[in-house]
Amino acid sequence: MSLKIHIFLGPPGSGKGTQASLIAKKHPGFVHVSSGNILRAQILKKTPVGIAIESRMNSGELVDDETILNCAFDSFRTLRQQESPPSDILLDGIPRNIFQGESLQKWVSSQPGISLGKIIYFQAGRNEIIHRFSDRRICQTCQKSFDLKSLNKQKDDCNTCHGEGPYYQREDDKPDIVGHRFDIFQELTYPLVEFYKKENQVHILSALLPIEEIYDKVSNLLQDNQSDPSALVGDV
Repeated sequence: MSLKIHIFLGPPGSGKGTQASLIAKKHPGFVHVSSGNILRAQILKKTPVGIAIESRMNSGELVDDETILNCAFDSFRTLRQQESPPSDILLDGIPRNIFQGESLQKWVSSQPGISLGKIIYFQAGRNEIIHRFSDRRICQTCQKSFDLKSLNKQKDDCNTCHGEGPYYQREDDKPDIVGHRFDIFQELTYPLVEFYKKENQVHILSALLPIEEIYDKVSNLLQDNQSDPSALVGDV
């Protein structure tokens, strides 16, 4: 079975993970692969990789290229070996720089039946990103994230696991660390966006649009109902 890998790019907090999760939930055959979840799984399992990267992640630093790429490739291989393998992977958080982008392309070209699909950049500014993270809380039971406003509306009852918390703020969600992560994104990852722009491969979408509107645009694009990158640009 063939497999397409779609790349979702954007600064932390731009909503690319939210959109990937929505698409994966509503479209059979699509799965969401997040760099953060891959690495946090290593930490929770206390693997040698997890032990080595835990302090770096908690301080907002990036994990080295070799580690993140190897974890991603292992994840892809595991998914293909499933009894019902996915048709599409929504890749969130990888690649993060030109080296990773080129390495991903080389790996994909060496794998029969695998190809790169759409590349979408979710655009948002530094202040908006810091505000979003400052309001985010995580359910300790199921690890789903909520903003403070939605938690108040549902009276602290998690609508996923139906638990009553407790909820916590991740260390890497605190404002000073978020600002640092945004600056790293601008320095290391944005050149990758420019790289894809030159080849007319990247679709740019404002991350400030309503979630439902973003979902519709992304969904149409992934179903090949939208092929012109310039048609996706929103007001930022």
